[in-house]
Amino acid sequence: MIGFSLLKNSIQFVELVEQEQTYQIRKLECRKLPIPLTLKAFSDSEQLNALSEFSKELVTSAQLSGEVSIAVDNSLTLIKKMPVDANIGSQDLEKQILWECQQFVPAASLADYRYIYQKLIHASEDNVDYLLLVVFRQQLLEGIKQLLEKLGLSLSQVEVDWLALIRAGNCFYELDKKRLVCLANIGADVIQLLFLQYGEYYFSHRVSLQESEETSELSAWDSPENLARLLQKEIRRVLMENRFDIENQPIEDLYLFGERAESEIIDFLRNETALHVDIMLPQEKLEVTEEVKNSPAYTQFSQECLYCIGTALP
Repeated sequence: MIGFSLLKNSIQFVELVEQEQTYQIRKLECRKLPIPLTLKAFSDSEQLNALSEFSKELVTSAQLSGEVSIAVDNSLTLIKKMPVDANIGSQDLEKQILWECQQFVPAASLADYRYIYQKLIHASEDNVDYLLLVVFRQQLLEGIKQLLEKLGLSLSQVEVDWLALIRAGNCFYELDKKRLVCLANIGADVIQLLFLQYGEYYFSHRVSLQESEETSELSAWDSPENLARLLQKEIRRVLMENRFDIENQPIEDLYLFGERAESEIIDFLRNETALHVDIMLPQEKLEVTEEVKNSPAYTQFSQECLYCIGTALP
């Protein structure tokens, strides 16, 4: 099982082999991209060729072949949690999904987009189901197919990185809880918060250093303690926006990962909150070959491999 992830600042892949009670990481690679990945990389032939050449060395050295599943950065997609009648028929469901798409995609451009959706099993209530709708440009899908063709690979499926992350989390951690679980990706210049309930997507939030206008938020990236305080502030703000009672501790667990998920941040949060706070490293719960353990990808970028591990899982 081969999982690829095309993230904003890196490209990763992992090959998992099923063992008796777990999985083994047979191959693993992660490289920083020379420039941030944008939608243009999949529509501009020059940029696509450059991405192909950058990726070819990894694929060739690892001797990869066959079908791969790919997770793409959520910034390249539009994501919405939408309610539907529990008894809705397939034709009416398609009409409602198209109507939802038109709320953020011009009707004249709708033919240029594709969508996938996932039913949120535990979110159903009072004859209402909820779907997680992911909308992306057709050129993204075509660009991915062209990229894989240049690499001698074929496409099994495409999904958004958040769904891959949720799959990895549920496989290795106890995320199926009534109270919320927050997965916090702390990057070099962005924090992404993914809130789960019963192990499923509930809502998400993002704060970016580049988009911040407040001096206090800009300085938050200067130290682990300031970054931890910003994380606390953003979690509290998004909970209040979604009308949660802060005093009743709606979050049970907080898992951190990413480039800036430092031990000092975890220690600070453990001392300042009643939450169970931990770092998220599912690869430590997998068998790993000695070759992979000694590779730069495992020792330097291990936390970034969450997405491709999730994509490779069945």
